[in-house]
Amino acid sequence: MSFASVSDDKYAFKFIEKKVYKAKTDIWVYQLFKNEKEYRIMNVYVTDNMDKAVILVDKSFDNSLNAYSFNRKKTSNNFNDSYRLEKATVYSLEEAVNLAVLHYIQDQIAD
Repeated sequence: MSFASVSDDKYAFKFIEKKVYKAKTDIWVYQLFKNEKEYRIMNVYVTDNMDKAVILVDKSFDNSLNAYSFNRKKTSNNFNDSYRLEKATVYSLEEAVNLAVLHYIQDQIAD
């Protein structure tokens, strides 16, 4: 379980399962906790095209504020957060998705 607290409320999340959505897109399902109680299920859509993955947290194809990307061709600054307008270095797709979920909770749920 990972934690994402930025307010008086304490948030945490746990990966539950991965399901196939379409050919190159999977849904990663997370359980979100608020103050140590189950809060809600959150779907993360991950489109993986080998060199680059696009991550949409809490599916909303109209909202780029929940879009993140992971570029495997780069060894540093390979994770892009479109909400924070910043980059980070991650070492796997799993790490990129977890960081996207963490940032999303901190920036758009716990705010």
